[in-house]
Amino acid sequence: MEFLDGESIKLQDSNMQYLPAKSEPIPGTMTITNYRCIFQDENANFLVDVALGGLHKIEKFGGASSSGENSYGIDLTRKDLCKFRFIYPQRNHGRRPVFDKLHELAFPLSKGNTMFAFHHRKGQKDAFPGTTPEKSGWDLYNFEKEMHRIGVPDKNSDWRVCDLNKSYELSATYPSRFAVPAALTDENIRQVAAFRSKGRMPALSWVHPRNKASLTRSAQPRVGITGKRSKEDEGYISQLKKITFSQANVQIADARPRRNAVANQAKGLGYEYASSYPDAVVSFLNIHNIHAMRESFKKLKDLCCSFTESTKAKTDQQRRWHSGVEATGWLKHVQAVLHGAVRVAQWIDNGTSVLVHCSDGWDRTAQLTGLAMLLLDPYYRTLVGFMVLIEKEWLSFGHKFQQRLGHGSDNSGDEQRSPIFVQFLECVWQILQQQPCAFEFTEALLLEIIDQLYDCRFGTFLFNCERERVDAEVQLKTLSLWDYIGSNLSKYRNPLYMVDHRTLLPFVPSIRALNVWTSFFLRLPPRNQLHQRAAAVDAQNRELAAECDALDALLIAHRSQPGAAPTTNGDTTTHDETTSKDETPTNDDTTTNDNITTDVVDRCTSERDSEGGDVVAAPTQRPVSVAQSERELMAAYLNDASDSEEL
Repeated sequence: MEFLDGESIKLQDSNMQYLPAKSEPIPGTMTITNYRCIFQDENANFLVDVALGGLHKIEKFGGASSSGENSYGIDLTRKDLCKFRFIYPQRNHGRRPVFDKLHELAFPLSKGNTMFAFHHRKGQKDAFPGTTPEKSGWDLYNFEKEMHRIGVPDKNSDWRVCDLNKSYELSATYPSRFAVPAALTDENIRQVAAFRSKGRMPALSWVHPRNKASLTRSAQPRVGITGKRSKEDEGYISQLKKITFSQANVQIADARPRRNAVANQAKGLGYEYASSYPDAVVSFLNIHNIHAMRESFKKLKDLCCSFTESTKAKTDQQRRWHSGVEATGWLKHVQAVLHGAVRVAQWIDNGTSVLVHCSDGWDRTAQLTGLAMLLLDPYYRTLVGFMVLIEKEWLSFGHKFQQRLGHGSDNSGDEQRSPIFVQFLECVWQILQQQPCAFEFTEALLLEIIDQLYDCRFGTFLFNCERERVDAEVQLKTLSLWDYIGSNLSKYRNPLYMVDHRTLLPFVPSIRALNVWTSFFLRLPPRNQLHQRAAAVDAQNRELAAECDALDALLIAHRSQPGAAPTTNGDTTTHDETTSKDETPTNDDTTTNDNITTDVVDRCTSERDSEGGDVVAAPTQRPVSVAQSERELMAAYLNDASDSEEL
């Protein structure tokens, strides 16, 4: 049994059994470390390995007087709501030492202790391959480089970098630096921040390279029932219109249902009145709050975990599956988020600047801006770009990971817990299903991020905002998830990836086009046969990937031979043909990985070379006719949709 750096055994107990669903108990030994709970059967064949940081709650069931078989023991529930049941003999309070130790190590913050991530860094013996103290995953997202990549600031920029929050006094949950319109003074910025909830004023996320339409994000305004106004806030919105080529009115995309926005007026908050913002149009995108998402997620997970092994039961469940999924409402919520993101992306692609906000601007807002940027900018669909997107829109702008996931806390009933970031990753997966060749990564990356998000091995997703991570010295005392991912990039790379330079990636967010993410929701507690099957499939995937690399190398070698004829297939144009034409995309459309001098990118490039040639050296572009039909389908869907309200 191999352990991580900093991991140590705290307790072992062989007086117990693991009880799989609809199966017989399996006797064995539980080993509890400061990172995980491991159960092995008597022959060391069957293995349950549960990271303690990923536990949602630990419960006892049964008592000393409980009757019946398997009626006394401990239930472990993960944050993804998978459950593990361990049973004990009913004598001498045999489960108490195990329960107490699990509770102590799984919820360290409730006990005044530190998370395992800090012990992991302290005990680190060898860095991940390719990392050094000077270059690590903590350097992956660089604010200055990202601003330069999207054109801010340059000599003639309409934007400037604001340093007023360097001590986190302007907004405790915002990054220390962000971009604002260059025409606004520091005093204007302070007044705008004072008018927005929690000081979360409009800040730049992205600028369209051609039409200069901008994507900004904020929290709701402090309007209240009396309809308070701020000339500085109104002037900010007007400035967004002025610096857009089209001079179109700004779209304010309020993620909430309209009734929720109106209800917030009683708290002194609310939404932008049309009479106060003549240069803007307000649209409500009807995305429900964290409580609705949490309950819907639980219903779907319960449905997925209700499957049994009997043929008769399977037949009955298959008849009820679709109606059961519909009753959970989960796909409807996912569809609402995707529909809103597509509308935001289309507005910007058509030359209209968009300001996105919900209530506080750290949940639904991050979902919408992140997905819209994914659709608009092919850089974010690369391995490195996607990690940068998460750092930028989720981590730096203060999504409350600690509170939403309950890291280190035993308060499983906390109403602030909700799978908002997991829902964002599912939305990415849904886009990946419609555009499987547009992403450099596969769902394996999404599942890895979810696993590490839950397990708290790394410091990347600890705490609620940048300020808290700076105070805790996370970058000095913990390891970055991106180093771990960067050390094994081939595991996540998509062999079907084709470089796509379209500014707007077509996607139709129809409920009929969405599917249950079975790779995530149907991940049930492990069984030995499933482990063996997964290992066989993984080995087969590696063999196929090696064959693909060999074929790529042969193709590149063939094209490099003198007199080799260019390869064409119908309307499909090869890279060799397109590089000689004027319509080759410029760096204004996207920035490749070679322009980002981070260590993870270096490893990405070197790994491709070592595997037998750059697998994207000769990218295939999609036929123009196909791209046009996709765009028309997407536009037709949005024109027919009536899910948003405009004021």
